[in-house]
Amino acid sequence: MADNAKDLITEYESARPKDPIAEYEGSSLKVKLDDRGSAFVIRLSGRLTMGGSSSMFRDHIRALIGKPGLKKIVVDLSGVQYIDSTGLAELVSAFTTSKYAGIDLVLAGLQKKVQDLMQITKLYTIWQIFPTAEDALSVAE
Repeated sequence: MADNAKDLITEYESARPKDPIAEYEGSSLKVKLDDRGSAFVIRLSGRLTMGGSSSMFRDHIRALIGKPGLKKIVVDLSGVQYIDSTGLAELVSAFTTSKYAGIDLVLAGLQKKVQDLMQITKLYTIWQIFPTAEDALSVAE
C-alpha cells in the first residue's frame, strides 16, 4: 500500500497499462479505482470508519485531484454497509477538495442505511446522488 497521495498516483500509473482498474484493501475497506478518462469511479466496499479506511479513502481522493483532465469523481457506495462520523467527514472533505479543484464529486449506489444517514444529517443536499455509478457517468458535466 502506498504511503501518500503521490505514491498512489505513481502506483496507479505503473499498473495502468496492464489494467484500467486498480484495487487496494485496508482492514475494513476495499477500494477499486476505475479510470474512465475524464472521470474516475471509486468503488468502495466494507466500512468507511475511523482509522485506516477513512485515511485510505482520503489518500485516493488527494491522488485523483492531481490527475490532469479529470472532471468528475463518482464515489460508488453500493458496497458500503456502514459509515461513521469520521467516514462522513471524509466524504464532506472530498467534496470540498474536489469542488475547489473544479472537479465534480458525486455519490452513487447508496444502501438504505447510508441513504438514511444522508437524510438525517441533511448532507443529501450538497451532493448529486445517483442510483448507480453508470447513471452518474452518463450525466454530462
